[in-house]
Amino acid sequence: MDLQKHMKKQGLKFTPQRASVFDVLCDNQGKPMTADMIHAACLEKNPHLGLTTVYRTLELFCKSGIAMHVHMHEPAEFYELATDRHHHHMVCVECGQVESFDECMVDEMKEIILDRHDFVITSHCLSVFGYCPTCSAQSDRSRVKDVVGRPEHPEGKPVFSTTGPREVISS
Repeated sequence: MDLQKHMKKQGLKFTPQRASVFDVLCDNQGKPMTADMIHAACLEKNPHLGLTTVYRTLELFCKSGIAMHVHMHEPAEFYELATDRHHHHMVCVECGQVESFDECMVDEMKEIILDRHDFVITSHCLSVFGYCPTCSAQSDRSRVKDVVGRPEHPEGKPVFSTTGPREVISS
């Protein structure tokens, strides 16, 4: 996407600060980032860029279709570059690694939800939580199953919020 042309077409001002935020989003495509993370990355090239400017730029980008909010079930807001590629996220509850994936079953569910609940889905976002291959290999976490409630780390450490705690299935 040519940011300058896109902004001009929408009657928005193109600035070096906005270009910095855009460059960071492009460099991290498919990896959701908080405003603080984006700000830290921007400071490498633009040391005078303020965090407030990053927040304002991200909100402007979201309103104009350049970026989008990503729901990670965390108190912080996450953002990523808006693309035509529909994808979702896998979040490791151990190390925090985030990977995107393209598979989506929500389209298959739309008719069922409409029939059963008379609810028309207009959009959706999905993040799944579990263990990445590296963390899963470090212990027998390949046998962990989600159940209803709050998640707990096997050693009592805080983890990303999910829809439920984990129940370890013994062999």
